[in-house]
Amino acid sequence: MLPPCVKDLRDDGAPSTVVVKMKADANVIQWASVCTAPGFDGRAVAIVHLRRDIDAQSGTIYMVITPRKITTLDHYKTSLMRKLRTPPLDAKVDWIRGFDRRLQRLFNWGDCWIDKVQIQTAVDGKDKSTLVMCFPALKTAIELGYTEHLPDVADGQLPLLCLTDAEDDEAKKKLYIKHELVSGHVFGERCENWECAWCNSMPAARCVCGAQRCKLHEKPPEPLHKTAWKQSEIDGAPFYVQDPKWMHKDLKVEWIRDELSSDAT
Repeated sequence: MLPPCVKDLRDDGAPSTVVVKMKADANVIQWASVCTAPGFDGRAVAIVHLRRDIDAQSGTIYMVITPRKITTLDHYKTSLMRKLRTPPLDAKVDWIRGFDRRLQRLFNWGDCWIDKVQIQTAVDGKDKSTLVMCFPALKTAIELGYTEHLPDVADGQLPLLCLTDAEDDEAKKKLYIKHELVSGHVFGERCENWECAWCNSMPAARCVCGAQRCKLHEKPPEPLHKTAWKQSEIDGAPFYVQDPKWMHKDLKVEWIRDELSSDAT
């Protein structure tokens, strides 16, 4: 299941969640694993290792933190940078920034700012790449053509269906999308005459929503990037995503490089 992301609606422009780009280090990973514990500042934390950085063995990771309080970004950056760069952590930090829409997409966590109209346009235009970027957990469902109800997902209006609601085709489609979003399929016993919807192998098992999978594909596919996240057991929070209306030119260049490749010039 993807880390929970919601719109950051603060009026003062300061982020509620920050991202740290840095080099992976055992001390930093250990600190991140406990920073949501009582007595620490985190309400939610994630470590993201992009596939390209794994393949290149660059050692680069992104740490995403929702702390209990950020007064201003500059003040929090100074405090966090000091903590990370001094013993016992001695971390090599590239930058600390607010968590924005670009970074949410880069991490393959979806796009919580996409609206119903934009999704409907992508559905009508059969723009599967945009739909997959916004709903990475639904990649297979989108490729199989289950796109009709995606605008309702973007609008937060996809109904929470129970098993008894899945009696007709429309209800099953909605339930299928919901199950894909939250890895909620419950498969019964495999039948020799049923084919897997993903690879056509037999036998396969069915979920009440209509999903049909072989043993290999009953579990959801591995995410594109390596991500580990946790929330405080006391006052856990989501990861808040900003949608800045203005971006510094250096960030625009970095965004373009992220969209194209890490070595774009």
